[in-house]
Amino acid sequence: MRGRGAVHTLRRAEPDPAMRREAERIVRKACRSLPIAPPRIVWFREVGCTGSGRGCPTGWTETGRPDRIYLAVNTPPGQLREVARHECFHAAFPADESERRPERFGRGDIAPVLAHLGVRIHW
Repeated sequence: MRGRGAVHTLRRAEPDPAMRREAERIVRKACRSLPIAPPRIVWFREVGCTGSGRGCPTGWTETGRPDRIYLAVNTPPGQLREVARHECFHAAFPADESERRPERFGRGDIAPVLAHLGVRIHW
């Protein structure tokens, strides 16, 4: 399986002001058609990676915290819209069957899922 053995280390980060404004605009617009208020955006950056694997995650949502989404500050501008909208969708519909392992998201604790993917978060 691709990604086995890779460990990503993530830390909180701040995007540039233009990226922050654009992401907030995208999230507000996406949530107009979703049954949730626009979530708060928490930004992160990959600060280390060992092993080979998929590369840094670009975003995620905790099912127990639909009031926030996590976005990578190094998400390419052309991909930011897609990632932000995708995470808003998961914040609104946490049990969506498109997730590969929805049972792992049941309790809202994303840490075991990220650990399984080799991601360590240090806030």
